[in-house]
Amino acid sequence: MEKKIILKQITIGSAQNGEENILTLTSPFMDCRLKGVFTPEGLGSHIKHLMSIRDVADLTNRADQATIPTKFSIHYTINCKKVSALLNWFYTDLYISPETTFLGQLRYDHAYYFSLELPTASTICFKQLSLEKTKIHLTINHLTNHIKRLVRLNFSSEKLNWNKKIQTDHLALQLLIDKNTFTMSNTLSCQPHHSTLSLKCSGTLMQDAIYIDLLPSCLKTHGKIWTIQTEQTSVISKTAIDIGNLSIASGNEGLFIGGKLSESTDNPLHCTIRNLTVDHFLEAVQGAGTMDAQLLAYLRKGHFITTGTLSLKECTIKNHPIGSFTTKVDWDSSENKLTLGGMLQKAGQQLLQVHGYYYPEKQQDNLNISVGFNKMDLYLLNPLVTSVCSEIKGEINGNFQVTGSLNEPKLNGKATIDKGQLKINYLNTLYQVTGEIKANQNVLYINQLYLQDAQKGHAHLSGTIGIQNGFPLMLSGKVEQLHLLNTSQSDNIDFYGNIYASGTVQIQGPIKDVIIHMHAKTHKGTFTIITHDKENIENTTQLVRFIYNKEHKPSNQLSIKDPYQDKAAVKLILGLTILPNVKTKVLFGSYNSNDMIQGTGEGNIQLEIGTNRKPYLLGNYRFKSGTCTVSVYNLIQKTFTITPNSQVTFNGYPQEGIVDIKATYKQMAFIADPSEERNDKESVQVEISLSAYGKLVNPSIIYGIRFPLKSVNAQINTKLEECYSQALLDKNYLNKQILSLLIAKKVYDVKNINGWDALSASINDLIAQQIQNWTNIEIETDLDINAWKKNEETHPLQKTKIKVSYLFLSNHLKLSSAFGRYSNLFNDWEISYQISKAHNMSFKLYQQPIENIGEKIELFGISLSYTKQFW
Repeated sequence: MEKKIILKQITIGSAQNGEENILTLTSPFMDCRLKGVFTPEGLGSHIKHLMSIRDVADLTNRADQATIPTKFSIHYTINCKKVSALLNWFYTDLYISPETTFLGQLRYDHAYYFSLELPTASTICFKQLSLEKTKIHLTINHLTNHIKRLVRLNFSSEKLNWNKKIQTDHLALQLLIDKNTFTMSNTLSCQPHHSTLSLKCSGTLMQDAIYIDLLPSCLKTHGKIWTIQTEQTSVISKTAIDIGNLSIASGNEGLFIGGKLSESTDNPLHCTIRNLTVDHFLEAVQGAGTMDAQLLAYLRKGHFITTGTLSLKECTIKNHPIGSFTTKVDWDSSENKLTLGGMLQKAGQQLLQVHGYYYPEKQQDNLNISVGFNKMDLYLLNPLVTSVCSEIKGEINGNFQVTGSLNEPKLNGKATIDKGQLKINYLNTLYQVTGEIKANQNVLYINQLYLQDAQKGHAHLSGTIGIQNGFPLMLSGKVEQLHLLNTSQSDNIDFYGNIYASGTVQIQGPIKDVIIHMHAKTHKGTFTIITHDKENIENTTQLVRFIYNKEHKPSNQLSIKDPYQDKAAVKLILGLTILPNVKTKVLFGSYNSNDMIQGTGEGNIQLEIGTNRKPYLLGNYRFKSGTCTVSVYNLIQKTFTITPNSQVTFNGYPQEGIVDIKATYKQMAFIADPSEERNDKESVQVEISLSAYGKLVNPSIIYGIRFPLKSVNAQINTKLEECYSQALLDKNYLNKQILSLLIAKKVYDVKNINGWDALSASINDLIAQQIQNWTNIEIETDLDINAWKKNEETHPLQKTKIKVSYLFLSNHLKLSSAFGRYSNLFNDWEISYQISKAHNMSFKLYQQPIENIGEKIELFGISLSYTKQFW
């Protein structure tokens, strides 16, 4: 494939400052500046000279070096701008962050000297390694003469990512090469997990091999200190790697490696593992166990061959016992194949058996392995599908055959699932599972997989699951009175419920992007839809928030990416036909409001929910019966009875739904006899109507009143008709009347107000004037209103006192003020603070009016009280 780089503009500048020359190059890719004593012709001669000697080992003995290049000295600065395109032309997996600046020096004075420095932290990425905030300082004396060469390297990086699986925090490397000897010091750490690897060594560089002596080194991790040492010098050559008995040990745990890795079977490389705790290596699947192993390794025609035995004892996953696994690998020299054997045992029973062959010298069809399951615990699958399913249990029995090659394996066989169980996280429903699975050429065929819930609802699924290319699913089936949804408000703040349904289901797509289609009729259950304020739409994106019910201890290990971490995106499309025996609840207005519509009815709703998706609803729901609970004028909450055929229509996000509700509230209220001769009161029935229309998040609500039953008193009937007529014409009068009916349970009468009624009316007038200002304000429930009435027959207004209190700071701070009976808001007030409830300590600041022989006196005081119980 031909690669091209198009350079539209480049600027080259040249200048001279005394004996020094300055050469600059400016382009969209990078800027380069050379400063020193040099000439372009001299640089060209040095390049030719270096190319002519690049393959010669002993450069000092060449006879054709009669002409020595002229001396030069250059200080260079390279500023990388958009250099990625240029780098990819040479090496596709190399990346250097923009605005990275390299600087250094190159000179020749009978010998070459080179230096490179990256003083400002930058990011450098290769195919399998990325280094962030990297700094480099490199100097090389006698660049082309290995006999006199002197190399100093200081390298540091604050964060490394190895093959996108292992991440560490800090790397510090120092390397010194003096002629043919070297010393190296390396520190690798992961500060959040308190892990540090300190590795030091020295050695000799020879033409045929590298000799390495390991200096005292250690690894600190997971609260343990591991000593790293060798008994002999290790040698790396072109034909073999000879390890001088390396030991990595901590207490009774250890890893021991020695011998030679080569084509020869004499003294092969051997590895012994003793009592190695593997909990931290298996933390990605929350596994635990202890490993022992005896392994041999050597090369055979370029293939790496390993034989020996390995065992994992007392394995667990999420504290669930799995058993002990042992495996053995031998080399069959007569047929040039590896024989494989292994088993998983638990409580003396073989749950899993593996045996077969591997032919490393064959290019195709080099695998032939049989796997048998005997009551194998399906709990092992839990870590593999954590975001889709959980609580997987049961047993699997059957046999599978793995053929083909390591690169293209082929799976065939069949098995049955007995006593199975799984929980679908996005529905929060638990099912019992039984059925048969067949495998043919890497495709799992499922025929009549049976699911059943705790209420005997069931489903049958059939279809296929691919085991390659993202594990694509294609399943379909029927459900009959199945527990379809079992979520609460803690799972999903937008839509939750407990629904049983019958219909069809289809599951398709790769395991990490599954789409579940379902068309069903709901038979019983409840569900709730919550609307949010518009500004909160972006925060309602998750279907279910999962909380694992076991305590997770903080991990101290290196940050290892979970290879089974399933970041699946599941989309659920539910086409629901809701029948009248399903209870429906819709919470509207502010999320913290208790205003709601609930009842039963019929509807067809399509609901789309999923991972990182906002719920989306389409359809209509019509109430047959139910209630509508609203905060009337945001002051007092009342529950109205819904009129049949009231409805909610959805056409997008829940808060964009349109409500069209009509409801009534009935109660008894007192009305005074209009006759001046009598001072009687009569109880009459009042019906307050409500009509709500508009978006669920903030519907427009209109109230009305009527008196459905007539009184035997004609004058009272006339008065009620006047109230009804005036309420139709005067909105302010209607507001006052409704507040009077709901709060005081009295019919508001502007023509007959005295005493307590006058005071009540003034309060209603004050509130009525502020209704429009308060409609969008949530009134706290910590508001207390106390009234005292004495001797209603004599001067009722003068004998009445109203005290209003407001509580703050979890009821510790209380502000009070009173008016009526010689008091007003400014001369009768109190501020009290409860310092300690346990010791009954409180502080009070107050002012009160005092009546003293016709004279009004105001008392101001401060008090501190402390109460202690002695017995």
